[in-house]
Amino acid sequence: METLSVDGLTSVNAQVASILQTLRNIPAEEQNTDDLVSKLQELIERRQKILNVLLADETLVEASFWQAQLQLTQEFSQEALLVRGQRQSLLHAGSQRKRQINMYNDNR
Repeated sequence: METLSVDGLTSVNAQVASILQTLRNIPAEEQNTDDLVSKLQELIERRQKILNVLLADETLVEASFWQAQLQLTQEFSQEALLVRGQRQSLLHAGSQRKRQINMYNDNR
């Protein structure tokens, strides 16, 4: 488990980025999609906890560090919205295909 430190945050950031990338590239019906989404939620919570601990550390006052974390937060949020939209579209398309197949089977 990552420590509540800058190194721990760096590790969590890399894992979040990796999972978001994976979610963008796998089919919605992939078996491990739900596991990846759950892991992503855990990592985001962990990231927030680390950020809260670091924010309370009065010795960490580097503006560039906090600007970089804000930028990452915005990038992760934007990427998560894209992934959610993409997955909803894929699931909707899958539902439509099922209905078309069922209509075809019903009309035989």
